[in-house]
Amino acid sequence: MLCKVCSRNPVLADKRSPFFIGSTKFRIDPIKKHNVSRQHVACVRSEENREERTTVENTKIGKGFLSLHDKERQRYKNLFRTAYAVVKRCKPFRDYEYVCELQLANGVDLGKNYLRDKSAAMFTSYIADDIRCNTADALESSRYVSVICDGSTDLTVVEQEVIMVRHVDLKTGQPVTKLAALVELEHAHADGVYSALTQGLQSIVSEKQLEGQEALGAHIDKLNIVRGNFDGAAVMMGARNGVKAKLTRDYPCATVVHCVAHKLELGVLDALKLKTVP
Repeated sequence: MLCKVCSRNPVLADKRSPFFIGSTKFRIDPIKKHNVSRQHVACVRSEENREERTTVENTKIGKGFLSLHDKERQRYKNLFRTAYAVVKRCKPFRDYEYVCELQLANGVDLGKNYLRDKSAAMFTSYIADDIRCNTADALESSRYVSVICDGSTDLTVVEQEVIMVRHVDLKTGQPVTKLAALVELEHAHADGVYSALTQGLQSIVSEKQLEGQEALGAHIDKLNIVRGNFDGAAVMMGARNGVKAKLTRDYPCATVVHCVAHKLELGVLDALKLKTVP
């Protein structure tokens, strides 16, 4: 006897469990214990999320989309792809208009509506909501999560924190890195940066909260964060009151490392200071 749910999700399952390996000797108590184990619950949640994603007609957007005629549906696909291509290349929304004009000249059916820059912004927001939901589903199903964050500034020289998450993809078994959020800092000290980090993790489930689904925010303290990757600044790596200390306080199993890319940059800068290169 073995657990079919765990066997279909080997990345999440406890591979040492007899319910994953298979056995002919079981009592009722071990079965009940396995049913409420963290690994089995994660596998069940992954199965439920997979069913929800494949069953498009269960969502409001899916029902409306499936009711459209094939020709109309293809128009929306073209419009969404056009808006995505514009923002993927970091182009302004106003470029969406002339790209639509070009496609119309080439015979692509885009219809007569949703050809302005405001429509591009609307399509982009829908795409972003879908990406956030997918990221939230992935984090809920992941046994281990790593967080990566680094500071940056925008054109108005406002300090922002880039929040990334890294986890194992359930389908491929390979690690993937995704953007969680870009959060404006209230303060550049450790408390402000750590607050931005937690806000970034919370923001990726905003769409699920609006849909009335179970939100990751309610389980954000239960995320199994095992790694933090920061630059070497004292604000980030301070052992007493830095972001490192705050993260390891909330997640005792987490280890924090100095970003390899930042260390390489420092090494190159030190090398350039030498008069002669050995």
